[in-house]
Amino acid sequence: MIRAAVFLCFFFGAISALAQVNQDVIYMKNGAVYRGKIVESADTNMVKIEVFGGNVFVVAKSNIDHMAIEKAVNGTPRVRTPQGNGLFAEFSLGVPFGQNNWGNTQGGITLNGNLCYQYTPKFKFGAGLSIDNYAYNSTFLPFYARVTGDLFNKVISQIYVVDVGYGTSISGTNYDGGVAKGGFMMFVGTGIKFNTSRRLYYALSGGYKTQFGKKYYSASWWGGDAYTEFYQFNRIEFRFCMGF
Repeated sequence: MIRAAVFLCFFFGAISALAQVNQDVIYMKNGAVYRGKIVESADTNMVKIEVFGGNVFVVAKSNIDHMAIEKAVNGTPRVRTPQGNGLFAEFSLGVPFGQNNWGNTQGGITLNGNLCYQYTPKFKFGAGLSIDNYAYNSTFLPFYARVTGDLFNKVISQIYVVDVGYGTSISGTNYDGGVAKGGFMMFVGTGIKFNTSRRLYYALSGGYKTQFGKKYYSASWWGGDAYTEFYQFNRIEFRFCMGF
C-alpha cells in the first residue's frame, strides 16, 4: 500500500513537470501563480490561461499582480497553481506502526477526512474526523482540530500538520469484559506536498500519533469493586493525502 502511494505521488508530480520550453506566467496578488499559455478571452476584463493538462483558468485583471514570459527550468515547466485562500477539503489513508504491551510490532489503518480554511499558505486551520484502527478490538473515532501549512511557495513544498482532539472508542465490550472508552488524541507530523492544479494536490506525510483510552470493569464481572484501567497507543503513522 505504501509503495502504491509513493508511486502515485511521483507519477502525478512527473506529469505536472512536462510541457513547452517557454511559457506565459501570471502572478496573482494572493500569491497564486499560473504557468501555461494565455488564450483569447471575450471579456477584456478577464484573462484566460491554459495550463499543462488542458485545464483553463479565468482570472480577473484586477487580481493580477503582473504577467511575464519565462523559460521553464531545465527545459520543463513547473506548473505551480497552489490553492487560493478559502475553504478546502482533504482525505488521507494512514498506516500506523507501534509496539503492543508485549513488545510486538503492530500495524493498523486510519481513514481521515478534513474540512479546513486557508488564511495564508503557511497557516491553515480546520477540523477533521477519522476512523483509526490500531489492533484487534481497538478502534477509535477521533474528532479533532487541525493546524497545517506549506513551508515554501514552490511546486513541491514541505508541510507541517498538527491534529489535537478526542477519540471515542467504538470497540464496545472487549473479550475480557472491559468496556472500552475513548480519550485524548494528538498527531504531529511533516511531509511533502505536490501541487498539480489550482485546487488539486497530493501529499505524503508522516509523524507521531498518540491515542489515550481506558476500560471500565464492572463489579459484577470480577466479583469485586468496579475499576477503570487506563492505556495509551503510541504510533508512527505514514499518510497518503489528496486535497482539493
